[in-house]
Parts: sequence; structure tokens; C-alpha cells
Amino acid sequence: MEKIQKNLQKTYDLIANDFDAKRPKTWSQVDNFLKKNNFVGNNNVLMLDMFAGSGRHSFYKTTIISTDFSVNMLKLINKKKTNKEKAPFPVLCDSLNLPFIDNCFDCIVCIAGIHHFKLKKQRKQVLYEMKRVLKKGGKFIISTWSKNAFEKDTPKNYFCKWDKKHFRYYYLFEPKEFEELVESCGLKTERVFEDGIGKAKNIWIEGMKNKTTPTKFL
Repeated sequence: MEKIQKNLQKTYDLIANDFDAKRPKTWSQVDNFLKKNNFVGNNNVLMLDMFAGSGRHSFYKTTIISTDFSVNMLKLINKKKTNKEKAPFPVLCDSLNLPFIDNCFDCIVCIAGIHHFKLKKQRKQVLYEMKRVLKKGGKFIISTWSKNAFEKDTPKNYFCKWDKKHFRYYYLFEPKEFEELVESCGLKTERVFEDGIGKAKNIWIEGMKNKTTPTKFL
């Protein structure tokens, strides 16, 4: 794991409780995506919540595996479990090398994680891993911070303060750039849009894994 990722991992472990307190609600964009594709309340669906953090998108009524690289974030998911039957399964892992077999998930939710990788080859590897574990015809939703939320002279390699002690690295995407990156990894984009106000403006992509496209690796 490179230095930026090690620092991020340490930061998220340290701010886990504060992060969880400030992120109590799911994104409506995720709610709508899951509902319109009939993933909620479907016992036959297996969902992957990548970069799950403390689990804000891990408690829908379906079978969910939640992955993150922060032990303390995943511990918070375990603390929130009430319904053992539909509780998520937290997995500590690196999103560059997911510990799952090919073609196993019906849908993937990947929120606010890919922008934490500085190198383009790493961002592509995240997408290749998504594609690898997603079933053919499976659906995904992915989001990232938008460059359009910041001043024009803001560098794309951006360090954001959480508090006086902790900083997090972000790569600030432009919408077309993000769309092209996703498609370059063999994933089909079905909807690309920006949503939010000010620095809360995000780029969202909904898409699927083609039934006929072979899996590619770096």
C-alpha cells in the first residue's frame, strides 16, 4: 500500500466515530438507483458496498457485503447490526484486489472512494475489480467529488481538511473525464449527472456490465 493510502487508512481509523456521526443518512441517489432496479427487498440480490465506511449504504433490505480498509469503520457497522438475518457482512480489504470470485454480485454501490487514489492506474484498477466481480448484466452506481464544486484554479490533486489534525487526499474529476475513465475499463455508462450544491456537488454514474464484454485486467 502506497504512502497516501496508508495515511488515509490511518486517518479514517482515527476519525471513524466523528465521520459516522456526520454521515447519518443515505444518499437519495443511491436509494433511487436501488429501488428502480428492484434491488431493495429482493432476497435473490447480492450487493457489494465498496468503500462502505461506517455503513450508511449497508443496511438496505437485501444481502450486502460491505468492504473498507478501515478497521474502525467496519467495527461501527458491526455495532449497528440489529437484524441478524439482513445484517451486512463487513470485510476488511483493499479495493484494488477484492477477495471475491468473478461474476458474483448483482449490484455494486461505490460511493466517494475512487477519488482517494492519486494514480490513474489505481483508479482504473478499482473499476476493473468492480467489473470483475459484477455479474454480466449487473448494475452499479459510483460517485466522486466534482472539480466543478471548487474554484477554477483548485488543483486536481487536492488535500481536504477534516479537522485541524487530519487531511484526506482527493483527485477532483471533471464529469466527462470520469465518464471516459469508467467506459475505458469496459463498463457501460447509462446515466451520468452532477448533483448537489457547493462543495457537496458530486458526479454520479449509473451503469452496467455488458453481458458480452470480456473482463480485462491491467
